[in-house]
Amino acid sequence: MGDLSTLYFNEFHLTAGKRLLDLIVGSDVPGYENGLLDTNRGFDLSNGAGSSTPKSLMKKVVLTQMTAFDKTVPMQGSEKLEEFRALGTKLKGVYFAKGAPLHTVHLPDTITGLELSENQELT
Repeated sequence: MGDLSTLYFNEFHLTAGKRLLDLIVGSDVPGYENGLLDTNRGFDLSNGAGSSTPKSLMKKVVLTQMTAFDKTVPMQGSEKLEEFRALGTKLKGVYFAKGAPLHTVHLPDTITGLELSENQELT
């Protein structure tokens, strides 16, 4: 899908895309800010079959500087996730797959729920 940050989404639902590897909705570029995507407008990575489990092949998620984003993101189904960046958000929680090969995790200070276990690549 490429870098979607330049589209400044205010709503994002992706129920298909089971082969999705990277999701770049936010950006680390200085000066970038998107305050349009928030919980009221919707953000969904579910598989579309009534489950909130996101894509199993996903390796990278970038939500950086999505300033109104104040949701909990369930990533338990993404067993191959290596990188998750959400600085500059109001993210409430994130739940990673047990043993995912995470090497980069950037979280805001608004986190109140975090599940991170057996992630041996994370230093």
